[in-house]
Amino acid sequence: MGGEWVGRWVFKTRHYDGRRDGLLMDSAEQTATSSSTVGSAAGSGRGRYLLGCVLVVAMGVGLSKLLATAGLLPFIFGIVGVFFFMLVGLLLAAIMYRFGRDIAPLPRSLVIGSIVVLTLAITGGTVFFEYLSLVDNAAEEVLRVNDLNPRERQQREMVVRMRQQIEDYWRSEHGFGGPIGYVVWAAGGSAFQIGPADGRKRQVVHPQGGLKWLLRGLISFAALGWAVWAQVYPLHRAQQQHDEPKAEEPKPPE
Repeated sequence: MGGEWVGRWVFKTRHYDGRRDGLLMDSAEQTATSSSTVGSAAGSGRGRYLLGCVLVVAMGVGLSKLLATAGLLPFIFGIVGVFFFMLVGLLLAAIMYRFGRDIAPLPRSLVIGSIVVLTLAITGGTVFFEYLSLVDNAAEEVLRVNDLNPRERQQREMVVRMRQQIEDYWRSEHGFGGPIGYVVWAAGGSAFQIGPADGRKRQVVHPQGGLKWLLRGLISFAALGWAVWAQVYPLHRAQQQHDEPKAEEPKPPE
C-alpha cells in the first residue's frame, strides 16, 4: 500500500510538472507569435503608408498645374493664391495622415522624409508648369499679334520656333534653358522680344518678375510646407509621448 501511494504521488507530481512546463512553453510560444504578428503588422502598415505617400505625391503634382496659375497672375492676385497653396497642403496631408494614423507612432525619419518629398514635389511641379505655361502663352501670342491662328496645324511650326527663341535667349543670357533658365530669368525680372524676322515682335515679360516673384514664391511654398508639417508630423509626435516615462503612482500606506 505504501509503495502504491508513493508511486501515485510521484506520477501526479510529474504530471503537474509537465503541465507547468507545458504552460510555460505555451506562454513563450504565444509571446514569440505575438511579437512576430506585431512586427508583420507594422511592416505591412508602413508599406501601406508609403504607398499612400506615393499616391498623395502624384495627386500633388497634378494639382500643382492649377497652383502654377498663381505665379503668372499680377502680384496682387498671385499673393492671394497663397491661400490655395495652404489649402492643397492641408487636404493632401490629411489624406497622408489617414494612411499612417492606424500604425502610429512612425519613425521620425519616415515622417519628415514624407513631408519633404510631398512639399518638394508640389514645389517642383508648380515651377515646371509655370515654365511651360509662360513659354506656350508667349509663343502663341506672337502668332496672334501677326494675325495668325496658333491652333491651326500649319502654324505649329512657327510656335515651335518661338519657343526655341525663348530657350535660346535664356541660355545666352543666363546660361540655362528649361525650368532653371525660367527661374533665373523670373527672379531677375528682365524682358526680351521674340517674333519672326519679317513680322511683328512680342515682348516677353513676367507679370511678377523680380523681387515680387521671389517673395510670392517663398510665401506660397512656406505656407505649403507648414500645412503639410502641421498635419503629418503628429504621426511621430505620438511616439515621443509614448516613449516618455510615466510618473509612478503613489503607493497607499500599508
